[in-house]
Amino acid sequence: MADQLGDLLVQKGFLSPERVEQLVLESKRQNMKLGQYLIREGILKREQLGQVLSEQEGKPYMDASAILQALENAGLNSAAKLSTFFNKPTDQLMGLMRTYRLIPIGKTEKGIQAVLVPPIDKNTLKRLRDYFKAEVDYAVTTEQDFSDVVVANFFNLETLTKAKEEQVVIREVKVTSLDLLATEASAETALNILFFDAAHRGATDIHFLSAPTSCIIKYRIDGMVQEMVQIPKSLAEEAITRVKVLSDMDIAEKRRPQDGQFDLVVENQSYSIRVATVGSIYGENMFLRLLYRRSLRTGLDSLGMLPEQVQAIREMIRKPYGIVVTTGPTGSGKTTTLYALLKEIYESRDKNIITIEDPVEYDFEGITQIQINPKAEITFSGTLRSALRQDPDVILVGEIRDEETMKTAIDAALSGHLVLSTLHANNALAAVARFMSMGADPMLVASALNCVMAQRLVRVWDAVSETYRGRLGIFEILPMDDELRKMISSRADIVDLTNAARRKGFMTMEEIAKIRVDQGITTWEEVVRVVGGGIQ
Repeated sequence: MADQLGDLLVQKGFLSPERVEQLVLESKRQNMKLGQYLIREGILKREQLGQVLSEQEGKPYMDASAILQALENAGLNSAAKLSTFFNKPTDQLMGLMRTYRLIPIGKTEKGIQAVLVPPIDKNTLKRLRDYFKAEVDYAVTTEQDFSDVVVANFFNLETLTKAKEEQVVIREVKVTSLDLLATEASAETALNILFFDAAHRGATDIHFLSAPTSCIIKYRIDGMVQEMVQIPKSLAEEAITRVKVLSDMDIAEKRRPQDGQFDLVVENQSYSIRVATVGSIYGENMFLRLLYRRSLRTGLDSLGMLPEQVQAIREMIRKPYGIVVTTGPTGSGKTTTLYALLKEIYESRDKNIITIEDPVEYDFEGITQIQINPKAEITFSGTLRSALRQDPDVILVGEIRDEETMKTAIDAALSGHLVLSTLHANNALAAVARFMSMGADPMLVASALNCVMAQRLVRVWDAVSETYRGRLGIFEILPMDDELRKMISSRADIVDLTNAARRKGFMTMEEIAKIRVDQGITTWEEVVRVVGGGIQ
């Protein structure tokens, strides 16, 4: 099918033959259908793919909204209604839909009306005729449209309340929208459903919180924690056990805190899942962080910085050595910022770039990316020392979290390398104090630092719909100069450093946030929630 689709894309003028050949190879390398890959990478719009599939099959294309409208008009907008209408057992019909990527949408005098995802062969049509005992008149749709319809009509988190007791079966964790068509929840199915739903909603975290008689499932979406469903306690315990096995954690230990991680693929999108468990008075709680492994598309201009901030940071990363560090809480977009800086550096000049991360969150061809593994004694500090022997120009260290890593990073910066990293501190100036509290020599910190940043993510306000849609960064950016370096070397306090920085035009995060509120990009309520009180 890839060859046929590629030929049609060329005929339609969407892509050149050379480009199609490259994309076919890349989609195969990532074990994806060509159409899925083109849409995921933003190379082709869903509607364009639908047109090509329509021409390929000689059938009309229906997008998700058209399918949902057809189901609504026919009164078939749930699994139970479909089952009744076609007089088929629900489990059996959902299984057929999973197998053939089929959505039946009605009946005619001649037979069944349905929507199918290509490729569609004669055997498929014969099996469908045999099952429905009628001819099948069909339209085509894309994988993405199919998934949207399944999520909208045939999936409900309440499925997880119908627990089916069974042994935990461990396999490679790959999840698709087809998993949502299950009618009962085993531990494996429950996790697959939650992973798909959380990824589909753009959640960054899944919480399992034990209650006296159940387990509460919550997601964090756009920084806000929302309760989604309550599931049977026995099902939650089996799910936690399964995650522990996947994460190489002790399944017998239910009281002491444990950490682990494993890899997940949802609809061919790769995630790294960070796991933390802890005992509570009602049982074991589990917290899952979904780290999306994606191709880098974010540029420096799209992060949310003011134009003058973009100019300042560009000047700092043009320097051949020194440290650029950004601070902020977990989930504030620090890694995205660092990779936007790396992208700028990579595109502007030839450099040997090495990253050391836990985990690697972005796929970036042309650089060396290393994932640490403390259990295998692959640590930030040890890997950083090794990386310095590989002739790097630029090193990204995912986080400076201990004294040894900090001192090695400073040594690297002072020996002619540009180091990008993150640090946990409340604001840009507090990052300087954080270095000191970790045991750094003030003179070395002053010499090594090029720039310190702090950042938060605020939800963007849509005045038309009067809802929040997406998030944008707000930043503090403090470039170092001779005066500030002299003050740091002499151990000046934060108040004096702040006053000196403000004389040079430094703006606090609160002041940047006020600009964004005045521009109508966000609201005071959101700024107070993220940045804190005391804003005027």
